[in-house]
Amino acid sequence: MFKKFSEEQLDRAKKLVRSANVYAVSIFTPMLDKFTEMRSIANSGLMEFWDYLVTVASVGTAFMAIMDKLPEKDHAGMPYAVQEAINQWKSKSYDVMIDFLNYFNKLTDSGVEAPNAIGGWIWVNLEKDPKSNNDLKNLAASLKLVPVTGLGILKTFFKRWSEK
Repeated sequence: MFKKFSEEQLDRAKKLVRSANVYAVSIFTPMLDKFTEMRSIANSGLMEFWDYLVTVASVGTAFMAIMDKLPEKDHAGMPYAVQEAINQWKSKSYDVMIDFLNYFNKLTDSGVEAPNAIGGWIWVNLEKDPKSNNDLKNLAASLKLVPVTGLGILKTFFKRWSEK
């Protein structure tokens, strides 16, 4: 079977997924310190889902930058490497990332700014989860933390490929 990516590309993609997951887990407490209403995520039992959504959105944000930030020789293989790496991390996560990318493109095509599209996808998914309590639903509907969530991901992961 022909592999569509190199081992080096797969290694870079796995590092991306790991760093996205570390970011997801580590960003919650600083956000909670600044926005106590973030408690509603933990109170709904959705901490693991938060970590998952932020990880997928972070990987998706870096994925969007492949053509802009990587040398042309990586344009063909790196998307396949990211697909492999994110699915190795959690099965079917590539499909969820595609959902994120479709949501992002739909919103930005209609004039929504990138941080709001990124954060919006996370908060909409938290709000829709059956475990979401009223406080979480209200917080998501308020859009208060949508740009904060999205901007952090955008600043951290859109430039990812230009780093060594």
